[in-house]
Amino acid sequence: MKHRGFTLMELLIVIAIITLIAAMLMPVFAQAREKARQTVCASNLKQIGMAIAMYLQDYGHYVPMRLGNRIWMEVQPGREGLIDPYIRDDGVRRCPSRKIPEARYPINGWEGVFWGRTETSPQGQPDAAVPRPASTLIVWEHQISAEMCNIGQEGGTPTTPDPRAGVEHWDSAHHGGFVTLWCDGHVKRMQYAQLRRTMFTIEEDPE
Repeated sequence: MKHRGFTLMELLIVIAIITLIAAMLMPVFAQAREKARQTVCASNLKQIGMAIAMYLQDYGHYVPMRLGNRIWMEVQPGREGLIDPYIRDDGVRRCPSRKIPEARYPINGWEGVFWGRTETSPQGQPDAAVPRPASTLIVWEHQISAEMCNIGQEGGTPTTPDPRAGVEHWDSAHHGGFVTLWCDGHVKRMQYAQLRRTMFTIEEDPE
């Protein structure tokens, strides 16, 4: 029995169907890949949180942003940050979804008086000075190379950070959100609109 081969038209139809299916699946695959990167980012911050907790246990205060010539966590080869002795995997220092190679996790750099209220970051503070560790931010991810971040502190309202800082700086990594580390060691994905000024400071909420 003689088998008939595919005609050119049939081959073109099959190719078109395969192309259509691939186009439909690509966003799904991309979303799954980004979700996996988000999971890695959360794991990175969890390990950084454990390193900060060990530093706190040894020195009696949260790691400061800088002590002499040493910053809280280094990303440059050949240099050692303050929590680096507690970090076993160098891969935890940067988010896998960073948009620029030099981007890194920054420590909370909020300091000063804004809207008539003192705002003090938990970095460098003794444990007893941080009354709300579960609701006080210490490290997060963003898309710049600085070891600290105070973007959003200037401006805004007495209760919310400056909205002009917005999504470009904060929500640019994981599907319109970013991963945060809190003083009690838990990790959470946030969006900029969810942030409140009291999340960045050790002072009690005046309300």
